[in-house]
Amino acid sequence: MKRYTLEEREEQIKQHRLRTQYTHDAFKHVSEDEKNSEHQRSIALSFMSIYQDVLDDIDYIFGKEETE
Repeated sequence: MKRYTLEEREEQIKQHRLRTQYTHDAFKHVSEDEKNSEHQRSIALSFMSIYQDVLDDIDYIFGKEETE
């Protein structure tokens, strides 16, 4: 089993958060697009909520990312 340095772990967490935020934003876009059916928007809102929970957990466990 590979051992990671603290810097490698921090980079992994940062990348995981970025991917999760990107997916959350994609679902948000689908949920706000009036061209999509109500069913599609409803599903997107559900997934968006799940990804928001993941983002909140990442922030809670590892600390909130500093934004500029």
